[in-house]
Order: sequence, then structure tokens, then C-alpha cells
Amino acid sequence: MAKLKNNNMLLFVSLAVFRVLNALLLQTQFDPDEYWQTLEPAYCEAFDGNCAYTWEWTRRASTSSWFDQIFHGPVRSYLSIVPTYLFYKVVQNVEWLHTPFWVSKGPLLCNAVLVAAVTDYCIWYIVANNSFSHSTVKDSTCLTQAWWALFCSITSWFQAYTLVRTYSNSLETLMLVLGIALLSDLRSSGLAGPKIAFILGGMSVAIRFTALAAWVPLGILWALYSQSNGTSIQKLFHRLLNPCASYGLVGLLFSMVVDRYFYNFWTLPVLGNLHFNVIEGLGSLYGTHPTHWYLTAGIPVMTGLLLPFLIVAAVTDLIRRQHTKNHLRNTCWIVILSYLTLHSASSHKEFRFLLPLLPLMCIIAGPLLADQLDITKFPRRKVLSAITIFLFIAVNLLAFLYLGVLHQRAPLDVNKSIVRQLQQEERISNITNVHYLMGCHSTPLYSHLHVPGIRVEAWYLDCSPTCRSSTILLCESEQFSIDPVSFIENAYEAQLHPSNSKRIESSTCVRTGPDFVVLFSEDAMKIRNQLQSMGLVEVRRFFHNIGGVSILNKDSGDDFSNPAYSRFKVANWLEFSFHEMVLYAQQIESDREEGKS
Repeated sequence: MAKLKNNNMLLFVSLAVFRVLNALLLQTQFDPDEYWQTLEPAYCEAFDGNCAYTWEWTRRASTSSWFDQIFHGPVRSYLSIVPTYLFYKVVQNVEWLHTPFWVSKGPLLCNAVLVAAVTDYCIWYIVANNSFSHSTVKDSTCLTQAWWALFCSITSWFQAYTLVRTYSNSLETLMLVLGIALLSDLRSSGLAGPKIAFILGGMSVAIRFTALAAWVPLGILWALYSQSNGTSIQKLFHRLLNPCASYGLVGLLFSMVVDRYFYNFWTLPVLGNLHFNVIEGLGSLYGTHPTHWYLTAGIPVMTGLLLPFLIVAAVTDLIRRQHTKNHLRNTCWIVILSYLTLHSASSHKEFRFLLPLLPLMCIIAGPLLADQLDITKFPRRKVLSAITIFLFIAVNLLAFLYLGVLHQRAPLDVNKSIVRQLQQEERISNITNVHYLMGCHSTPLYSHLHVPGIRVEAWYLDCSPTCRSSTILLCESEQFSIDPVSFIENAYEAQLHPSNSKRIESSTCVRTGPDFVVLFSEDAMKIRNQLQSMGLVEVRRFFHNIGGVSILNKDSGDDFSNPAYSRFKVANWLEFSFHEMVLYAQQIESDREEGKS
């Protein structure tokens, strides 16, 4: 028993090291929520000074009625940011941790160990322990299948690209797979595991109400499977109430206490989220996709090489459904179908919304891979097994290296450059103004601009639902995109036209002169003269993504010929164009004097 525990601990430590390396290698931004819905609000709560909340955190009811406070209140629960908040409090009190690296990258490293590695381990544990079975037999077959299920997880490009990030979706994924692991031992008559599982379920629902699509069927199936000799309606109902519903409510109440502490008033953000996204239907402001998108695009892209094995597993399970009762596979399939159905009904769809399903897909596909590539059963498949392993590693690694290391890395690189300059330069004032003239939330903010002893004041263009949903108002980000020159002339009139003193005093749009300006290359080309007039000089350009490619003089991509893009010729027949982010900075006085001389 001690040896088994040691082996399990060794496995977890190995997975933790793997995911930490995964996190360190990750140098790109997927989308803004990983920062603006976790790091930024946690930074606001933990550190003194300027910070930025998005509208999800500042949404408030217009009246004091209980109904309005609940449904028209905040959309986000602080429960999902508690781990990051606690980490930041540690950083504050440990001098060697209080550095820009640990403030910006530390939460990702914590997530790698506490979320990603635990999720990987749970995948292995569930399959290895012959889960959702009343059988006490745990032969080598279960262990073999478990290793293949784990292999599917650690070689998945989407797991590597998304799971270690500080999304609420990552936390939801952990809670679901950990809950399944706690519920899976049907041989135990105790309820400690199920109670903890449904507390996690309640907390998961508090973070994202769509988690109901996973936890409701999971509770029903567990209540059915937990009785080996059948069950009466009365016993089933009793199980659904206790522990399923009652302990789920405990998790929800715990989240309310957490939110009461941070918001300073009682609220239930899950209902605010439901009201905004479903009742008002405003989630569509952030993009829409057709109903079939998850089936035709989401799952194929997310699973990659795993998809054929999932299809075979689905067909096999349908054919054999009358002959076998594999409760684990049935549970995974039902949760997947329920989750897909609810999410497909929403017009706003994103790849990461399906992240909680990927571990379940690994649990389903792993045993099939183990069976089909079993060289002890099929000696002639030794080469096929080696090729499969190689393809899984090579293809997923290439996808991760491009998306995780290159694609959309500029938002992180540009802030690192600003931080380095703040650390190296001797500045007259300890206040630094950084302006982001791009679509709102294009980069992380204060969590990636933290320099002890320097106060950063940042401005980014507004794109909140107030202006997005209005037929009269135009968001700042849209105004800038339509006419960058006019927007700059208006916003920086004090710097560009100081002689218009009366108009400047009456204007509400004028901004303080920036020390740094960040924008995309195509916009930089249009307002270069205005930026130079304010004493700003181009410091550096940062690769963001590939804008287009020319193969044998045939251009692909509308932006390939854009003069604002940089070019890179690999060979006479192959050329790429790059979309870049540009950093401008105020010219230091000593540099100006040298320029004059």
C-alpha cells in the first residue's frame, strides 16, 4: 500500500513538473478573459494603486430591491479568483517574490500545479480504478487503459494551450473531473466523497451557470449507479436530495459568502450572468456562431487526432449498449451530450467553453487506444503503435509551439518591454502613463505592468455593452478604428494643439500625455505624425501573428499586401507577412539634447 501511494505521488509530481514546463513555455495570449477576469480583479483586491475592473464586476442594479440586486447585479463571482488573490497576498509579503515575473507569471505556474496537473492525475485515477463499477477487480488492463488515457491528455495541444491558463473554464474543468473521481468509487458505502463532489459542483455552478449541464446528469447517474441491486423511486429521490442537491447548495452558499466579502453586499452573480446572457441575450454582442458550430468546428479543432478514436468509440458503444454496462463510459457520454446541447443553444460560442469535456474524451478514447494498439494481443501492430505515438506527439507539439509560443505573443511581449524600461530608466516622476490605442482588452494590464515603487496609470479604449448594444453611442474602440487621426486629434488636443486653451478646458475627451503608447502597425502608420508631435518615438515592433503568405507568387490572406505589415522571405517561392504591435515611448531629455547637437 505504501509503495502504491509513493508511486501515485511520484506520478503527480512528474505531472506537476510537466505542467510547470508547459506554463513556462506558454508565451501567448488566447483571449483577454484569462487576464481580465482573473488576474486583473485579483490584482485590484490584493495591491494598492491603480487597477482595472471590466463591466462584469462593476454591473449594479439601478434600484435597491432584492430582485434587481440579484438579476441586475455583478456577472462574475470572486470564487474563481480566490487562488490568484491568495497567491498575490503571499507575493506582497515575500520580498523575493515581489517582482514583475511572479506577479504576471506566478498565477499561471500555480494553475499548472493546482489545476492542470491535478486534472491529469484524475484522468489516470478514474480509469485505473475501474470507476463507476461495483467490481473489486483491478487488473493490469485498467492500468494500461489509464496510461493511454493520460497519454491522450498530456499530448493534447488544447490541454497544453488552455488548461494551464487562468480561465474560470480551467477551474470548472478541474472541479468536474475531480468530482467524477470522488463519485466513481461505487464500492464504498460512505458518502464523504460524494458530499465533497457536489460541494464542488455547487461552486462550479456559482462560477458558470452552464456547469448545470454537467452536474445535474452526473448527480442523477450517480444516484442510479450507487445502488448495485437496483433502487426504488423513494431511495433515488432521497439520494438526489442528499447529498446531490443539499451539498450542491452548500457549495453555492459558500460562493455567496465569498462574494459578500469582496463585493461588500449580498449578491448571486450566477443569476446576474443568467440574466445578461440568456434573458437579455447580450452575450451575442461578443460574437455568434451557428447551432452546429461545436460539432462541426469546436470539437474537431479541440480534439485533433483524438477525433477518429472518439467516433469509433461512440459507434462501438452504440452497437454494444445492450451487451455491456460500462457505467463510466455511459456517464462520460451523457455528460458530454448534455453539455454540448446546452452550449449549442447559446449563440455566443468559444472553443474554451468545451474545455471541461476534453478530460472526459480522454477517458473514453484511452481504453480504445489501449485495446487497438495492444502489442501483446496484436504483435504485428508494434509499428502501428509506434507511428500512432509519434504522430500524437509530433502533430500536437507543432500545434502547441505555434499557438503557444508564436501566435498572439505581442500582448505579453510589449508589456514586458515597458516593464524593462521602467526598471532601467531613471525617471523624474514615479507615475507612468501607458495608453493602449487598440480594441479594448487587447493586452493584459496592471498585472503585467507591476513594478514596485512605480505607479502606472493606464488607459484603454472602451467597448462595454453600454455602447456595444446602443444604436446611438459608438464605442471608443470603434471610433478609433473608423478614424484614428480624428480620434487622436480630439483625445490629445492639449499636446497637439496647446494654443486652443479654451476649447481644451471645456473638452471631456482630452487625455494626459502618455509616456508609452501601444497600437497595431496599421494604425501606427496612420497616426505616426501625431505621435511624433507629442514627442513619442518608436521603440520596437513585436510579432503578433501571420497576416498572409505568398507561395509561388500567389498571395493568400487579404492582409498579405498591407504595407503596414513586415515581410519575411523564407525562400524565393515562400514569403510571410506579419501583423505587429508597435511600442512608442516619450523621448528622454538626454536623447533630445543629443539629437539637437
